[in-house]
Amino acid sequence: MVNDGKNKSFKTADDSHKHIKQHYEKTGAGKDYPPSSSTENAVVDRFHHGKKPSTPGFIVESLRLNLFWLRIMSEHALFIRLGLPCEEVALRLEAEQLQKEFARLLDEAQQIAENPTKNEVFRLNREAINLTTAIIDFKSRVLQLIICCDIVTGFNLPLLIDHIRREAIFFRASLVRLQEGLTVGSVEELIQSQLFWLRIMADHSKFILHLLDPSERRFIGIAREFSDLFDQLRLHARDFESMLVPQTFENSLLDDTDPVVLRPGVFGEGLPEPFSIGSLDRFTEEAIAATAELRDFKQTARELIERCRVLSIISPLLADHVFREAVRAVEDLTMLERLLPPPCEFKPDDQKKLHGDPCYTREQEFPAGEKPSPKGFLNPSAKGANPEPSGAHR
Repeated sequence: MVNDGKNKSFKTADDSHKHIKQHYEKTGAGKDYPPSSSTENAVVDRFHHGKKPSTPGFIVESLRLNLFWLRIMSEHALFIRLGLPCEEVALRLEAEQLQKEFARLLDEAQQIAENPTKNEVFRLNREAINLTTAIIDFKSRVLQLIICCDIVTGFNLPLLIDHIRREAIFFRASLVRLQEGLTVGSVEELIQSQLFWLRIMADHSKFILHLLDPSERRFIGIAREFSDLFDQLRLHARDFESMLVPQTFENSLLDDTDPVVLRPGVFGEGLPEPFSIGSLDRFTEEAIAATAELRDFKQTARELIERCRVLSIISPLLADHVFREAVRAVEDLTMLERLLPPPCEFKPDDQKKLHGDPCYTREQEFPAGEKPSPKGFLNPSAKGANPEPSGAHR
């Protein structure tokens, strides 16, 4: 956390936000919370071991998932417990037990990370999958009790429980893919991650909006604008899904409640394999920049909450929790964007110039620092970093 002394005075949220940006620009602070595209890309590079492009190995990616998400899951259990009414003793005890189990497994993951082996990581993944399945079941039961009005008091919003269940499902699916050696095409994986993270960011904005004191009109207005922005970005990503990965839409029409349902032979006929287009590239940069901007807003809010300079019922831990998720979203989307295949408008002659390799990535296409920036609201130097102020977000 940036801390320049208790006596620093910020007249407005804008002042605090600008101060934090200036602090990062001067000092490069924030080792655990990447403030700029160069730092974020360094994080991604670490997982690639300096090789571009390549998919992180089983051990590295497994640890990357577990070290982040196990902590998130433990905190979810804590948040649910604190939001349950006092009379729900059994549910509160179950949440406390899940919190402890995830904390224990996180400690184990940290120890394994010191000198990991494939067998140890495989076992860690298996235990994480089982424990995450348990918390998915718990969250599902709590959500059903709330939306069916069997729990009518407490502070757990239905969308909040749905939100954290989606995160658990995403974590489990990611581990299962690694554990089973399942692969997903780069375009499909990027769009899936966009749909997931953009909705998460929209939800965060809504939660912040409703947990702020009504007197904090400036913060409420900023949170509302972020909510609208990320809702629009998610709809845009949904359009790309049906345009570029149409088989995903067709498969969604199957009965997914029956595990033995086979994919009909006619499914997929007449549909192209997933492919990339230039506007997906541009949109991804817009999504990364917007997420980085929300990350910076959360960073400002976190500092003000920790210093008791904003009225809300947001705990410092919750503020830090949503900030870390925004950092992770920028990291994930940046890493996946770099693995995109060339857009369809590249001609065969262009391919020949690129050594005839159809699997090259855009790092080969454009030398470092020469990649053209998209036209529009993005600052050319702001991709994945701290974008220039836009509208009332500052």
